[in-house]
Amino acid sequence: MARQRKEDAEATRKRILDSARSCFLRFGFSNTSMEMIASHAGNTRGAIYWHFKSKEHILSVLTELELAPWRGRLRWETVRKSDRPLALLRAELMKSLGEFARNVRLRDMFEVLLHAGPSANLDGVRLLAQRGALVELDTLEKVLQRADELGQLIARTDITIAARCLYTGIAGVLYGTILDPEEFDMERDGAQVLDSFLLLYAPLHALGPAESAVTQ
Repeated sequence: MARQRKEDAEATRKRILDSARSCFLRFGFSNTSMEMIASHAGNTRGAIYWHFKSKEHILSVLTELELAPWRGRLRWETVRKSDRPLALLRAELMKSLGEFARNVRLRDMFEVLLHAGPSANLDGVRLLAQRGALVELDTLEKVLQRADELGQLIARTDITIAARCLYTGIAGVLYGTILDPEEFDMERDGAQVLDSFLLLYAPLHALGPAESAVTQ
C-alpha cells in the first residue's frame, strides 16, 4: 500500500512537471499561474502546492532535471592528466553543442528561462542555468591554467579574462540560436567561436585529436 502511494505521488509529480513545461512554453512563464498548471495536469490546486511551493520552484526543478546530465562532463581529473587540454576542451564543447542542438527539451527550458522576465524569485533559477550551461566558468579557467602551465597559451594571458571571453562567446551562441534559429546555427557558430578563441590565445596548439572526457 505504501509503495503504491509513493508511485502515485511520483506519477502526480511528473504529470505536474510535464504540464508546467507545456504551460510555460505555450503561455510564457509570467502568464502561467499555479491554477493553470493544476487544470492542465488534471489536479487540484492543493495537490500542486503539496508537491511545489510556487511556479518558480517548479521551473527550478525542471531546469535542474534538464541540466543535470550536462554537469561535470569535462572532468578536471582528465584535463589535469592531458597534454592537450585545449584540444580536449574543443572536442567536449563541440560534442555538447551538437547534443544541445538536437535536445528539444533542453532548448525549450532555455527559451522559457530567456523569456521569463524580471523576477527576484527567479535569481536562483538563472544561476542554476548559468552554472550548467555546457561547461562551468571554473572548469574553463582550470583548462586554460593547465594549458598555460604547458606553455600552450600566448605569453601573459590573463586566464580569468580569457575564460570569461570564451564563456560569454558560447553563451551568445546558445541564446542567439534560441532567439533567431534561422540566423544562428549552434554547431557552425559554436565551432567558429571556439576556433577563433583558440587561434587568438593558442595559435600553435589549438587543433588536434583529444581524449574523450564525457562522463559515462
